[in-house]
Amino acid sequence: MNVVRLSRILGLSLALAVFFSFAGCSEGPDVSEAVTFFDENPLDPTLGDISTLTLAIAWDDADLATAGLTADGEIASFSAGGGKPPYDWDVHDVSLGTIIQKRGAFAVYQRNAPGDNVLILKDSAGNRAYAVIAQP
Repeated sequence: MNVVRLSRILGLSLALAVFFSFAGCSEGPDVSEAVTFFDENPLDPTLGDISTLTLAIAWDDADLATAGLTADGEIASFSAGGGKPPYDWDVHDVSLGTIIQKRGAFAVYQRNAPGDNVLILKDSAGNRAYAVIAQP
């Protein structure tokens, strides 16, 4: 690149910078709606650990999670993760299976009859998580 070409590019760049500075581009975007939103919805620094925001159910035995409960009377244990304790455990259809033990973040489910059932976990914030229990 020769010196003449370089000086033309620099001159054009300077001219454009001056033009845009006087053409009203010095004003930034309108952020008043964003400011209003954050004024009305301040961040809560007490949340800390974001894992508490997602409620989930985990099978304690991965093999049972894959195979399902194949015989009446068979049991499976589950753990709650995330959410906001205390937890409440329930099932969709008590004729297919029931929770025979629940203690905080842990529950034990027992199969009563064949047919897929749904385990329901609720936390104190009103969130819900579901796990399908295959019962062929």
